[in-house]
Amino acid sequence: MLKKIQIYSLLITISFCFTQCRNNTVSKSKNKKFEENFGQKKQNLVGNWVSMEKNETIENLAKLVVKENNIPYPIRTIVNIEKQLVSGMNYRFVIILDNGEHWTTQIYVNTKNEKQITTFTPIKPLINQ
Repeated sequence: MLKKIQIYSLLITISFCFTQCRNNTVSKSKNKKFEENFGQKKQNLVGNWVSMEKNETIENLAKLVVKENNIPYPIRTIVNIEKQLVSGMNYRFVIILDNGEHWTTQIYVNTKNEKQITTFTPIKPLINQ
């Protein structure tokens, strides 16, 4: 009788462990899928700023900003480029001019491809103390 109880206890314990291990594996699998999907959706959400590489569109927008603000110096480079999907597209970046000035810029391009400069401000250099 004691042996039967021990065997039943062992079987119940093994069954319980198997069930818990299986549930844990399924749970991890679901969590991994959720994390993968959440990560992908997060990148594509409207309103998130996303880094991007310099391209012809950015170069043309930078030239437009310099021209519209009557800046006499040519553009040396464009850095810190980001875009934001809204009801159109926001672009923001830093323009570095040949004279060493840095300007932070933001431009809104609507769905009709009309452009509006929303920010164009100088970045003041840090003074060494």
